[in-house]
Parts: sequence; structure tokens; C-alpha cells
Amino acid sequence: MLRKNNKHPLKYSINDYICIAVSRIDCNAIDQPTLPCKVIEELPKETYRLQCKSGILETIYNANEIIPLGPLEYEELEVCQDKIISVQEAARMQSVSTVTGTKCNCKGECKINSCSCRRSNLVCGNGCHPHSNKCKNREHVLY
Repeated sequence: MLRKNNKHPLKYSINDYICIAVSRIDCNAIDQPTLPCKVIEELPKETYRLQCKSGILETIYNANEIIPLGPLEYEELEVCQDKIISVQEAARMQSVSTVTGTKCNCKGECKINSCSCRRSNLVCGNGCHPHSNKCKNREHVLY
């Protein structure tokens, strides 16, 4: 079954990789606008319990609030914590600038040590330069 706009299915299975939109109230302006998760439990009325890298989200989500992530494998979600956390905590924990203390704002490809992330042996996150697709110092890009 598909939504009215035929973009996303209304039915998900356990271990499907998905993402949810993170409210701007729950994160900083430089943070990722989505939170990658996987479905860990199907509940009645097309609702789901989700788990992100930082833990199990305390909020239950309807199918129409979920966006398919796409890849069949998503390494970041293979080893997740089991503690119950809020969306605000999860958004804060995925923030590159909060976790690493580094945000580069480079305009180029981040291939040389003038990039503070590369100089610190870190990958650039979406918080570094969210509107640039030139960066070559990233693991996963979510747009």
C-alpha cells in the first residue's frame, strides 16, 4: 500500500532502514534534518518503534511520519545502543559539532589539511557544510 502521493509505502518491516524528520526545535540549525533509524517493532495501526545509533526512541511513529532510507545495508545502524532516549537526545548525539567539537565550513572538497575535520582525522558531517556536495571527506551523505 502506498501513500496518496505514491512516494513511500505505508507498511514497513522489522529491520527496514528508514529516517524521520527532526523538528528544528529539537536540533541546532547546523544539524542533520533527518535521523536515520531502523524499525525494531511493528505495533498495531501501522505504528512502529524505531532505533537509531544512540538508542531506542521513546516516541512511537506512524507510517506516514517515516521516510524510507533506501540502502539495504546501513553500517551505522548495525550496532546500536539499547537504552530508551528522546528524539531530542538522539538529534543532539548525532550532531557532528557536538560530538566531535569540530565543524569545518570548507568550500571545497576537504581533501587537504586546511580542512579542520581532516586535520583532526575526522570525517565531515552534514553539519559542516550541509548545502555542499563537493566534500570527499564523508562516509554517508543524507540529503
